[in-house]
Amino acid sequence: MTMPSLTRRRVLFGLCALVVLIAFGAALVLATSNLRSGSQRLQVSGRTSASALPHASAAEPSKGPLPLAKAPFVPARLVISRLGIDAPIEVKGIDAHNQMEAPDRPLDAAWYRFTPMPGGGGNAVFSGHLDAQSTGPAIFWRLTQLVAGDVIEVVSPQSSELRYQVTQTSSYPVTTMPMKSVLYPAGGDQITLITCAGRYQPPAGYDHRLVIRATKAA
Repeated sequence: MTMPSLTRRRVLFGLCALVVLIAFGAALVLATSNLRSGSQRLQVSGRTSASALPHASAAEPSKGPLPLAKAPFVPARLVISRLGIDAPIEVKGIDAHNQMEAPDRPLDAAWYRFTPMPGGGGNAVFSGHLDAQSTGPAIFWRLTQLVAGDVIEVVSPQSSELRYQVTQTSSYPVTTMPMKSVLYPAGGDQITLITCAGRYQPPAGYDHRLVIRATKAA
């Protein structure tokens, strides 16, 4: 992507993640939402598959093929061997300001507890930072390199896993991102990875969102 400098991208990486997550919330609000002090307060709808679940226990980094998970689970690690990713997953939800929470650490992914668990028959949504002041490139810096057929593994706290194959890569302008179809697509058991993309436009941040869709491998 074309950027004036990595330094300028790093300065507001947290803002970029916040913009992504607020955009998620727009697809999940109830019929009414209040505007206060120029920011939209979002209330999440009843699409909650795991809102009462505790955060997942950490699983050890993958060292080889893992047994297939037999039931839905709260994800603990995200593995994309082609990109050299083997990272912890933070379980996130809605904060005290009714906004979706960003990953705390730039090299972690986040799974949102109001989306289905992996293996639950729906679309489990993950996000991650593109870059960060502390690290430069972050977990999803190379996400654009994924192509159809690439494998994404989601690992449980018990060190079992589900494997997904990339089927679609899309880039959407922030202002016209089709959130309903991004969050709740038809097609059964699948995962969606989302990060910032496009051109960096101060002070708003990146002007596109990269969306990777992957379906459960047979």
